[in-house]
Amino acid sequence: MPNSKLFFKQDENSLKLFLDSPTEKVNAVAGEISLPTDFVLSQIQTGNSLINFWVEKPSLADGKIIFSGIIPGGYQGTNGLILNLTLSKIQGLSLKTQIQRESLKVSNAQVLLHDGLGTRVTVETPEIILEPFDTALAAAVDNIPPEEFIPLVAVDSSLFDGQKFLVFQTQDKQSGVSHYEVCESNFAWFGCDWQIAESPHLIINQNLDKQIEVKAVDLAGNERTATAFSPTWSPADYAFWSIIILVLILCLLAIKKFFRR
Repeated sequence: MPNSKLFFKQDENSLKLFLDSPTEKVNAVAGEISLPTDFVLSQIQTGNSLINFWVEKPSLADGKIIFSGIIPGGYQGTNGLILNLTLSKIQGLSLKTQIQRESLKVSNAQVLLHDGLGTRVTVETPEIILEPFDTALAAAVDNIPPEEFIPLVAVDSSLFDGQKFLVFQTQDKQSGVSHYEVCESNFAWFGCDWQIAESPHLIINQNLDKQIEVKAVDLAGNERTATAFSPTWSPADYAFWSIIILVLILCLLAIKKFFRR
């Protein structure tokens, strides 16, 4: 009898891959997903995934999505989300092809026990029969931003040579998360050079003396911004900026007096 199961559930416009492991604690998952030829992959989402560290982040190549990742601390339970696919049906197909039901399953699946030995467990990978997708409609009616989230500053000796990095994720239940952007600036309200980023993201300013913000953007263009880090000003910082502001005020008064002559 299988110890774990990798299976899909289809929502209106998405296809989610879940892991069941009710009797054993596991800490690594891998597999391949071959897409039907008459479907187009719009997006792969890993927000809210059990996988915190991807050995091979899910990506499409030659009609297959290959993935593998690690679950620090292990996982035991049911309906643990691994990833979320947004698919759409290719337009212009014959009527016979359009009404034909396609199936999907995970192949070459591997699930490893959280036993320090990497012991494989038996994995069940049932097929799912796909229903019609309508992702264009979902994006068109989406005016709700991604859900609120809290980015974290972390340090791990096995990542980025022990340098500080950001970890962030959220979800968007309407059209799905398109991408994330990061800004490192103390003057973001004047405009910021937002950079597209993925989690984990190496922090450029390792001194952490600048504010760090993360923006999540969904497929409909809605945005949600969260502050990852806000520096604490010292008395010296307040004194410095107070002097700068005082000098600016004096300069403005001097200019005003000059033009009154």
